[in-house]
Amino acid sequence: MLSGPQGGAQSEPQDRTSIAVDAGDLGGGLFSEINITPLTDVVFVLLIIFMVSSTAMMEQERAASRTGRVDLTLPESGTEHQDAAPNDVTVALLADGSMTVQGEVSNDVHLSDRVKAAMTKDPSTSVRVEADEKLEYRRVMEIVDQLEQLGVRNLSLGTRARVGP
Repeated sequence: MLSGPQGGAQSEPQDRTSIAVDAGDLGGGLFSEINITPLTDVVFVLLIIFMVSSTAMMEQERAASRTGRVDLTLPESGTEHQDAAPNDVTVALLADGSMTVQGEVSNDVHLSDRVKAAMTKDPSTSVRVEADEKLEYRRVMEIVDQLEQLGVRNLSLGTRARVGP
């Protein structure tokens, strides 16, 4: 209860402007403190983005090393593609990993049979391996190793002809 100038009790003040609030010593000058809370929030968000993206990049590199896949563009050859001799064997490795031998869809066992048959007819048979540039290099090396184990000594790798000067 407040007591007014007449001495009677009043339930609320008549003049609301008479209540003063002490706001400290602002003195009407410039507010010179910097609020760093928003800056801290931005720095933390950037830190989290950096940590997540670097972790994702590391995982991508680990996955690439596990599969043996390397982003590699095969070199172009300055020489023209030479036609194979009639007794030569051409092995084409497609981007999806499938294989053709002399234009027929094949597998590793069929490749071995075809190469053994050709080597029996002519021990100097040449084998040309043509691999799609998107194929994993490991798959090409598996085929080359298989051919070497079969005794193939004349082995060549196909490239694409260079276009332009």
